[in-house]
Amino acid sequence: MLEQTAPWVPSMDVFEIDNNYVLNAELPGVSRRDITIEFSGLEFTIRGERRLDRACTKESYQRLEGHRGRFHRTFSLPEPVDSRRIQLDLKEGVLHVVLPKAGGTKDQLRGDG
Repeated sequence: MLEQTAPWVPSMDVFEIDNNYVLNAELPGVSRRDITIEFSGLEFTIRGERRLDRACTKESYQRLEGHRGRFHRTFSLPEPVDSRRIQLDLKEGVLHVVLPKAGGTKDQLRGDG
């Protein structure tokens, strides 16, 4: 029998360097295609989902300690970002997002692959 766990809230660091804001999110086991970033004015939201291993059904697990399921986090920034120039990289379970400072409009960026 699997125990229910608290909702998953991945750890994220947001900092400022040069003319950019940078987000580093710990997302082990999350595919880039399951990550969405939305921008609106001074706020950005990251959403995603870490799924169960397709090789096993939920009933097959003897113990399931890693968090699974959907998550979302919203952050406010001191100034808008240019969503057209965002750089996004996912390596070894860490999502690295560079958000260039600029005027803001509502846009959306999805991870590829």
